[in-house]
Amino acid sequence: MTNREELFMTAYMDVVEKFIQLNRRAVTTQFQDYKHAEVETVALVGQLDQPNVTELAEATGMTRGGVTKLMNKLVEKDLVVAFQKPANKKERYFRLTESGEELNRRHEALHNDIYARDEAIFATLSDTELNQMLVFAQTLTDHFDDRLQQDKD
Repeated sequence: MTNREELFMTAYMDVVEKFIQLNRRAVTTQFQDYKHAEVETVALVGQLDQPNVTELAEATGMTRGGVTKLMNKLVEKDLVVAFQKPANKKERYFRLTESGEELNRRHEALHNDIYARDEAIFATLSDTELNQMLVFAQTLTDHFDDRLQQDKD
């Protein structure tokens, strides 16, 4: 790695770490009774159309067993309800309860607050600069995805 690449990666990791720290504070304050994975999974259930354990495992990168444990906790906390479809008695499917819907609304509001907080810095970028950053971020993501896939094989 050249010095320039190393400088970029160090700066990028610093940005990501600070972004995580700022957001962790907001999440901890607003979602004291829930773990991060619980909030994100509730949001995911809200986005997907009656997902099952397999779909949630694929979407989160968790194991099916891990998702099952997490979903059991979310059922206990009355954030999701589990049900079976008449055509498939083997799979459990999930949808949000009223409490889960409320948590999901709070989660969306938090994301909107985060975007609003950071909007001014993005306003300083030209369309060309932002597009270049997006292309590079996608290139780097694709590279990391390839490496992760190679590690699996």
